[in-house]
Amino acid sequence: MSLMTPDGITNRDWALVKHTAYKLANATASNDCRSAARANRSLFALLGRLEAKYGPRPSLLATRADYMPSSREKLALLLRAHKLAKMSHDGLNVELICSSLAKLYLDDMCCLKEGKKWLARYKEALARNHESGEHRTLRELLDRALELEAMQKPACGG
Repeated sequence: MSLMTPDGITNRDWALVKHTAYKLANATASNDCRSAARANRSLFALLGRLEAKYGPRPSLLATRADYMPSSREKLALLLRAHKLAKMSHDGLNVELICSSLAKLYLDDMCCLKEGKKWLARYKEALARNHESGEHRTLRELLDRALELEAMQKPACGG
């Protein structure tokens, strides 16, 4: 069993990220705004400490992107995370980040052209990482791309 994530974060530190994100999700689902705000601050503080400890890592940047309010901020973080994951040959993070980018472009930005580009990259990453279990997500994103295509919204922002 590996003692680190593919991008070099100890399992102990990554468990803290998952636990804090879980607390944020629970508070959000319970409509407990005060607890959600506190958990959000805790998550960003933890990510900041881990980035200071490890430097920029794909999983930390992508996690931060998940909780950013604007699509523009998410996009910048995810593109940076993808570049780092590719440079370090981190196949699992490449796969997950491609999925996040496809979802961002298709769902949040309604940008079919870029969404399809990232879907193709996601499919390639999935083919290389047979153990993944992300095939349901791929199917959902492909269906979303078909919906956008049927609505004839090929241009970004349009």
